[in-house]
Amino acid sequence: MIVSLIAHADFVPVPRVEVRLQDAPALQGGSPGETGPVLSGGTPSVIGEPITGGAAAQLNVTVPETADAFTLWRVDGDRRRKVQGVVDRPYAGAASAMDFAAPPDATSSYECEFTSQGYPVGNVPLGTVFLPWSGPDKHVLIQNPLNPSLSALAKNMAGSWPEISRTAPGADVFVEADDLPVFVGGGPLTGIEALAVDFQVPDRQTAARVWATLGTKEQPQVPVWLVRSPNPGLMPRVFYGRVSSLQELDRTVGRSRGAGGGGSSRFRATLIETRQPTPGIIAPSLRYSDLAAALGGTYSGIADVLPRYSEWASAWEYSGAAG
Repeated sequence: MIVSLIAHADFVPVPRVEVRLQDAPALQGGSPGETGPVLSGGTPSVIGEPITGGAAAQLNVTVPETADAFTLWRVDGDRRRKVQGVVDRPYAGAASAMDFAAPPDATSSYECEFTSQGYPVGNVPLGTVFLPWSGPDKHVLIQNPLNPSLSALAKNMAGSWPEISRTAPGADVFVEADDLPVFVGGGPLTGIEALAVDFQVPDRQTAARVWATLGTKEQPQVPVWLVRSPNPGLMPRVFYGRVSSLQELDRTVGRSRGAGGGGSSRFRATLIETRQPTPGIIAPSLRYSDLAAALGGTYSGIADVLPRYSEWASAWEYSGAAG
């Protein structure tokens, strides 16, 4: 099998890494009763056909023959997580998956865990890939972890990120007649208990996208943000935090003629670090309208580019084309 790790730095809907597993192409030199293809290196005055071993993000791997399902893992820094939405996914000789939570401006390693009838049959390393950051400087990407289409770019207010606090579980117990306490505890430091963030968005349209990440009464969402930052620092590049409070301060009271429906807004929020919510679930971000918008607007236009219907569900490069 050939593994391809493809980094998509555009915001359609968010930067992502595409993982493909497909059969290696067969090379046929011809049978004894027929003439195989002629291979020529060219004459001294002609440049021969270039030979390539594939892109740097391609790798030849062996998949267990009995595998019928797989789970995709990502390792970035000291964090190892299941890729959202790629848990116990059926496998039938080829696969395509999208990682919408890969850290920007950083290298990630991927590994496939294969199972057969629910039993593990082997882990296969898939290689590493670098995801560039194409967004503006001093910005972070805020998104709903279960729906990458609900996202917003926010500018970090100078000097506000990050401010974090951690505690160690346990208590000091004083023993009778002893002037020093005995510590009774149960483990290492907790996760980040309070991450105070202060950021700005340029217009009312982007401010609405920030609120949409948390859902509405008609379409409720998990009150958790996935914050991806291209800047190394105290806060991890990939951070899951429950939004315990969110405050918006309107910076343009009165008449506004901004292209996005008004001027900038400033947000203040407090996040509590949490585990990645339901790693086996993610809302699909590729719609028929996206394919139609990118490929001529008709069923036949889509079929000309993607002749097999099974290819439509994994044509991630067209995700978000309909806006």
